[in-house]
Amino acid sequence: DALLSVAEHFLVAKPEDAEEQPEASAVEDTLTPKLVKLCVVVHETVTQMAERFLTETKRRYFTTPTSYLELINLYMQMLRKRRREMHELISRFEVGLSKLRSTNKQVQELSAEIEKLKPELAESAISTQALIAQLAEESVEVNALREKAIAEESLVQAQTADTQAIAEDAQREREAVKALNSLNKGDISEVKGFKSPSDLVVLVLEAVCILLKEKPDWDNAKKVMGDSGFLKRLYDLDKDNIKEGTLRKLRAYIANPQFQPDIVAKKSFACKSLCMWVRAMDVYARVAKEVEPKKARLQEAKDDLAGKQ
Repeated sequence: DALLSVAEHFLVAKPEDAEEQPEASAVEDTLTPKLVKLCVVVHETVTQMAERFLTETKRRYFTTPTSYLELINLYMQMLRKRRREMHELISRFEVGLSKLRSTNKQVQELSAEIEKLKPELAESAISTQALIAQLAEESVEVNALREKAIAEESLVQAQTADTQAIAEDAQREREAVKALNSLNKGDISEVKGFKSPSDLVVLVLEAVCILLKEKPDWDNAKKVMGDSGFLKRLYDLDKDNIKEGTLRKLRAYIANPQFQPDIVAKKSFACKSLCMWVRAMDVYARVAKEVEPKKARLQEAKDDLAGKQ
């Protein structure tokens, strides 16, 4: 009975202990009677086995009240340890369960929000498709405009080149006419009066005679210059219809490295002007076939531009 009372004292749950330290509370009421009896049985069994141990080995093992208390205390320590572990596991489980509930709630809220957004998303998809189609159409138009702009740019560049060529030819012609305008009868008489002209002077006058369809020699050149209408013949030369045979003869003179206005000027100022005129007529005749189509294209471009405006 004493052993039962001691076991009940330690194993029966006390309300104050449960409030202060739940994990340290004693055994549940349903298990207490069985555990109390088990403690007594264990202690008595150990006592009996100690007697047997003494008989068989001649060695004594003492079982005392302290041993009994240590048995109960060991059980209580193990019980408290297991209860702490269980409380920790339960706490972790509750935290995890709380997170799962929170996550589930968030998922439900997001699902509801997605359901609300589905009509807007569908409308946005339709708008996006329409925008893509519009951009595709505009891209075709932009490409067409770009190709047109490139073509117009090429045309403008060609027209600019043609205009430049025409301007350069016109400038040469103006310079030649200006050079002729600077001549007077005195200049011509000076050249005509040369008794022993230099080779360059003869070269220039022969070239002039070729363009005027006259015999290219010095004696005949003096006769041509003696004509009162000599300068007028130069002004009125049909430069647009110079024959190819005439140009071939003329180029033999043009090819001479001495046939340059600045070099000729050292021999005769009047011959310098005539040299400039001969070279201008040669250049004009050579490029006439190219310039004339350019003039036509330029005029056509001007007409097109005027029509667009």
